[in-house]
Amino acid sequence: MALDSIKGMITGPRPWYWDWPPPEREKEEVEVEIAEGLEYLYDKAKDRKFYGERTKKLKFVCISDTHSKHRKVNVPDGDVLIHSGDFILKGKMEEYEDFAVWLGGLPHTHKILIAGNHDEMFDRFPNEARKLLEPHCTYLQDSSTIIDGIKIFGSPWQPAWGSPAFSLKRNSDELKEKWAGIDLDTDILVTHGPAHGNRGGWIYYRGADSGCELLTKAVKKVKPLVHIFGHIHQGYGINKDEYSTYINASSCTVKYRPTNPPIVFEL
Repeated sequence: MALDSIKGMITGPRPWYWDWPPPEREKEEVEVEIAEGLEYLYDKAKDRKFYGERTKKLKFVCISDTHSKHRKVNVPDGDVLIHSGDFILKGKMEEYEDFAVWLGGLPHTHKILIAGNHDEMFDRFPNEARKLLEPHCTYLQDSSTIIDGIKIFGSPWQPAWGSPAFSLKRNSDELKEKWAGIDLDTDILVTHGPAHGNRGGWIYYRGADSGCELLTKAVKKVKPLVHIFGHIHQGYGINKDEYSTYINASSCTVKYRPTNPPIVFEL
């Protein structure tokens, strides 16, 4: 992709130069950030009034942006697996088929999946895509599911970015309408891309932010306990604000190495 095209897709302060790929963060820094973020999440969860009655504690395993390298990701066991999109890299049918077989073989009781901008089959041929994947998961597209009283809402949209699937013009009325459809009683929000204004959408760690401004407004209104996403690989980690914990679960690094561990939490 041309550098000028990338520049037009982000908002916020620009670095004075545009190197690619951007530097990757130190492993220890990310580990500390995740540990602190999970501690914050657990503290907020104590006072959370969930959508429905809770009967047990659930272990959530979050991954994203596996880009057909899913078999190289060490996925721990848990009750709920959440994949926030971009499970495909090149869009070949065999990639979808192999992902379906792999997903079906995982032991998690519940598997939640949304699509991303690389997962074009779900945008262009949704019936065929669902037929292939839905035997192995719950696919969410502007819809929700409830697991032991926890309401999970999923949506694949993001401001236009590279691969065309589920991409809408930044700050457009159409994108605003998509985010207006998020259920107000959502406990866990899953989108492919990040909201604007938290580090999960930073491209260069110099302040350039690719997150969606309209999604930020929606998240501030809904106030989910957790917002899980991916899309911006170098934003992997956890951030937080007064109401929500933001988890960028990108499994691949900016160099498409599937080395970022799944982020795990319990509720």
